[in-house]
Amino acid sequence: MAGNLTEEEKKLNHVGDEWSDVNSLNEVIRDYIEPYVNSSFNVAEIGSGGGRVTTRVCKLTHAPKSIHCFDISKEMLKRAHEAVCAISTKVDVKYCLLKEDNSKGLEKFPGSFDFVYSFDVFVHMDLHTIWKYLNHIKVMLRPKGKAFVSTSNLMAPLGWNRFSKQEKFSVGGFYFVTPDLVRHLIHKSGLKIVKESKIDASNLYYNRDYLVVLERGED
Repeated sequence: MAGNLTEEEKKLNHVGDEWSDVNSLNEVIRDYIEPYVNSSFNVAEIGSGGGRVTTRVCKLTHAPKSIHCFDISKEMLKRAHEAVCAISTKVDVKYCLLKEDNSKGLEKFPGSFDFVYSFDVFVHMDLHTIWKYLNHIKVMLRPKGKAFVSTSNLMAPLGWNRFSKQEKFSVGGFYFVTPDLVRHLIHKSGLKIVKESKIDASNLYYNRDYLVVLERGED
């Protein structure tokens, strides 16, 4: 979820490709998205950006029936649409612009999704915003539905390294939190933790962020 694109970003296959190596991203999708998706699922992606994750999910062996891509940037949704159109997929992909407070619009989809994911997006959110989105995700999920999100992790080596070089939080920068704080918000939201990441120096994201799979109860 970002605003206007720079000239350098326009040259990339997908906006965000410059942020990590391909192997780290593919490993995250293999570990935290692929096991929780099948061909009968309706899926939502919060913060689809230029489609770098969307296109990979569309290519999964058991790709979902549909993906709703949500983003605050019309330009990013356009890039995501172009990226999806450039690949061969039977997935029904829809593009949804979020307005006003960045989450306005999510409330229109209660109990609509089997799986919701938001990767490399919550790292830019403060605790109040994370709390708001967790509550939206719970409402969006069907009973027993699952979600995957990733936040910053001040306790991880690369998380601390980035924090120590960043003078202050700014829009587009990282907002640093700890897993314990995020776990507390998850617990208060009524979601249940199914899987958590462990620090692993071989993967940029596992060595920098906190990744977690959540589940909504049966109500």
